[in-house]
This record gives sequence, C-alpha cells and structure tokens, in this order.
Amino acid sequence: MKRLPTARPQPATFSPVRLQRGFTLIELLIVIAIIGIMGVLSVYGLRGLRNDLTANASELEAQVKLTRSKAMTTTRAYRLIQVSDNRIEAEWSERCNDANGWEKDEAIWMELSERVTISGTQDVTDKVIICFTSRGLASTNPILTLENLQGDTVEVEVFVGGAVEVRQ
Repeated sequence: MKRLPTARPQPATFSPVRLQRGFTLIELLIVIAIIGIMGVLSVYGLRGLRNDLTANASELEAQVKLTRSKAMTTTRAYRLIQVSDNRIEAEWSERCNDANGWEKDEAIWMELSERVTISGTQDVTDKVIICFTSRGLASTNPILTLENLQGDTVEVEVFVGGAVEVRQ
C-alpha cells in the first residue's frame, strides 16, 4: 500500500498587507477639515435668510428670472404686476403693449413679508413692474426698492436684457 505524502506546515512569511482596524490620523484630519469647510459655507449661505429684506430681494430676483424664462419658453409676453402691498403675480398675453387680454399665470407669484414694502413700479394704475417679450427682452429698465420697517433698503434693478442686480 502506497502512502500519500502529508502536508507539511509552511513557514510563516511576512506579508506587506496589514490589517486595518481603524482610520489613520491623516484620514481623520481630512474628514474634519471637509466638515469644517462645509459648515462655514452653509452658515455663510444661510446668513441672509434671517433678514426679511435680503430674503425678499432674492426671491424677487428669482421671480423676475422665472418670468423671463417663462416668456421665452412659451413665446408669449409675460409681465409682473403688483396686486397688493405685499403680493406680486404674473400675467401673459401675446405682446407687452396689449391693453386687454392679459391672463393670470397661477404658477408665478410671490408674497413679500409683512415687514417689507416695495416701491418703484413703473405704472401707478396697473402696478406693472416689468414686461418681458417672447425673446426675453424687458420693456423697461425698472429699479425696484424694497424697504423694511427699520428704514433699510435694497434695490433690485432689472436690465433690458433680462439680467437682475440686487444692491444693498
């Protein structure tokens, strides 16, 4: 009967791969640095949201840009009107100079804070703030002034080409 060779134990060899049981100091420092940078950026970005005046100016800027975008995508004239002391709505028609035929767009509107007022609308009777043609060009170059109860003001200027600038 032939005997099979038995397996001999292999001598222990050195392996360059080591078991990792945790994070290195460098990895921890990188993660802490990233969290710190993100924290600083988020605080800086949310800083203006506590101020009603700044928040309303940013929202008005967004509404103007949205109205211009809607005018270009639908190939219609869109205008923003001031309906009350703190409400702005959008209407659309075929051309900016149409006297009648304006229809309300229920999707575009904004409410200003009770502590903020707006002035500088171009037409006192209709309270038209701005009208964009189907090509996204503004009919005028209005400068709207937002003012809070403390007397602080922010100007929102809408350029004929559609750009918006907020000045403190």
